[in-house]
Amino acid sequence: MPTNSTRQTDNLLVVKDNYERIIVTYDYKDVGVIDGIKIVHLTTFLDGSFE
Repeated sequence: MPTNSTRQTDNLLVVKDNYERIIVTYDYKDVGVIDGIKIVHLTTFLDGSFE
């Protein structure tokens, strides 16, 4: 079972397809890229400027 710090990204890394992986968060300090998974703030996701 993944730890709390990696539980969101570990589940997405298990899926073997070519879709873009994005985690939407409400916390500004958690944005970035982890293992190819984009982590974007909610307002950035909704206005479409994260690409």
